[in-house]
Amino acid sequence: MGMRIKFIKLLSFVISITLVFIVHPKEAEPLPTIPATLVNLKKQRVKITLEVAYTRSQKARGLMFRKSLPKNHGMLFVYKSPQILSFWMKNTSLPLSIAFLNAKKQILEIYPMNPFSERIIRSDSKVQYAIEMKRGWFRKNLVYPGTKVNFTLPSYVKEEAED
Repeated sequence: MGMRIKFIKLLSFVISITLVFIVHPKEAEPLPTIPATLVNLKKQRVKITLEVAYTRSQKARGLMFRKSLPKNHGMLFVYKSPQILSFWMKNTSLPLSIAFLNAKKQILEIYPMNPFSERIIRSDSKVQYAIEMKRGWFRKNLVYPGTKVNFTLPSYVKEEAED
């Protein structure tokens, strides 16, 4: 009987520890950051800092589980080739806006995204990049479709980018 109780306690402990790791999201790996510049409708240069997500796992996680986003910071999603892209906001508490960019880094489309929404936001065109910023950032900074985003990707990002 004593052995059985010890076994049950040990099993309960192992299950508890396992659940902690399953339920609690692990810290995301640090992503490279790059500066980017846009010229808005008033011909003003707007500087931003972008975290670069280029692997499947980085892009799948995106900005999930983030509590905040610094001013003028966002995330750049990089794909190896142009394609129709789809995003959602599962496990993302921050209200965001997403811009879809073609291979020439020109914004083609911008959409608002609601926290925790599982509604799919899909690009109408084949695009190679997406940028997520705080909701309203593009409008507030007079950045609209047609705007070119100037940035240089590290060579390893270009080589290792996954679709």
